[in-house]
Amino acid sequence: MKKTYSFLENISLPETFIHISQHLFSLDNTVVTAWNDLSNDVLHCYRIDAFERLQALLKWMYQYQGFSQASESYFSMSSYHLEHVLASKMGHSTTLAILCKSLAEQLDLKVELLLLPSDVMLSFYQEKTKEYHYFSALNGEPLSEHALLCFIRAEEGNLLLPSMDSYFEPATDEALIRRLLSEIKAVAHNEKAYEISFEICNILIAWRGRHTSLVRERAMLAQLLGCVDFASAEFMNLIEEEPDDPLIDFVKFKLHEMEFEHNVFH
Repeated sequence: MKKTYSFLENISLPETFIHISQHLFSLDNTVVTAWNDLSNDVLHCYRIDAFERLQALLKWMYQYQGFSQASESYFSMSSYHLEHVLASKMGHSTTLAILCKSLAEQLDLKVELLLLPSDVMLSFYQEKTKEYHYFSALNGEPLSEHALLCFIRAEEGNLLLPSMDSYFEPATDEALIRRLLSEIKAVAHNEKAYEISFEICNILIAWRGRHTSLVRERAMLAQLLGCVDFASAEFMNLIEEEPDDPLIDFVKFKLHEMEFEHNVFH
C-alpha cells in the first residue's frame, strides 16, 4: 500500500523538496546521493566576506556546474523532477531557486526567495553596505529593483502598483512549498498525469483542510482516473457541506454524469 504523505509541523529545506520529489516521482537513493555530493562540493566556495561568498556560489552553480533554465521543457514535469534537474542541470525557476537557497545554507548564507508572478527570484541583504541584491534563479545574473518591478508589471499590470511591495517580502517555507505544489499540479494537469495531481490534492487537503475548491478538484480527478465510487461520495459530501457553493449545479451534473460509469481498478 502506498504510504500517505504528511507534512512535518516545521517545514525545512531542502529535505522537504527531496521528500516531495521522492513521494511524487518515486525517486531512488541515487538522488539523495547526488544532492549530498553537490552540497559537499559547494563548500569550496566558502569565503570570509559574505557577499564574496555569495558571488562565488553563483559563479560555481551557474558557470562551473552549469545550472540553467530548461529550454524546451520549461513548463514540463522534468523541470520539477529532482532527479532530472540534478542530472540535466536544467529546471524551472522555482526548482533552481530552492536548490540555490539550499546550497547557500551550506555556506551559512541567508539567501531569500521572492515569489514574483512569473518566476522565483533570489534576494540577499548585504550587512556591510545595508543593501539588498537581487539575482535571477535561472542564470544567477544580478537584477535591479527596477527590473523586478518590470517583471511584476508585465504580469499584473500597473493597477496593482500600491501592492507591489509585498512581492519584495521574503517567502516563507510554507508559501514556497504551496507555490511548488501548485506549479507541479498545474504541469501534471497539462500532461494528463492525473495520479500526481490527485496525490497533490491529497497532500494539500491533509495539510490545509477540506477547502471546497480542493475537494471538488480531487473528486473530478478521481472521476478521470475511473474511481467512480470515491468521486461520487465526494460530490455528495460537497452538496451536503456547501449547498450555497456557486458551482453546486456543476457538482450535481458531475454526480449525475457518473451514474452509468464504472470503477477502474488501478
